[in-house]
Amino acid sequence: MTRFCLGCHREYPGGEEVVCPHCGVDLVAAPESLHALLERFVFTGWAEWDSVTYLLASPLLAGKLGPFVDVTGYSVDIEALVEASGAWSHAEQLFVALAADLWRATGAVSVRELVATLDDANFARALAAIEIARGARVGAGIGGAP
Repeated sequence: MTRFCLGCHREYPGGEEVVCPHCGVDLVAAPESLHALLERFVFTGWAEWDSVTYLLASPLLAGKLGPFVDVTGYSVDIEALVEASGAWSHAEQLFVALAADLWRATGAVSVRELVATLDDANFARALAAIEIARGARVGAGIGGAP
């Protein structure tokens, strides 16, 4: 059974841990992955939050969000996320750069890099996040959208 930390939002598949080794918060049973939980987030109408959380909920970044996203406080520590992504794959760095750009216009993401680097599924997700930032939800084909 997968366990989930409510403090740092990390998953611990198949483990017997009851306390998160990262932050010390009690783990809860998670019948589904964090990604699946984030996929069903409710659109808030706040374009920056909706687009960034949709993008960061990608399987590409699964397990890497850690303390960077606070879903209860509607906050993203973009600066720390950008810094941490320095050791990640180029595609992961592009997603973080796009998230930073959608959040605070500080990501300096290259559209050409998105086109050349991302596979079809991740490119489609990046485009959907951009559409969400524009206020488009149903047109982006995203489930649960009003």
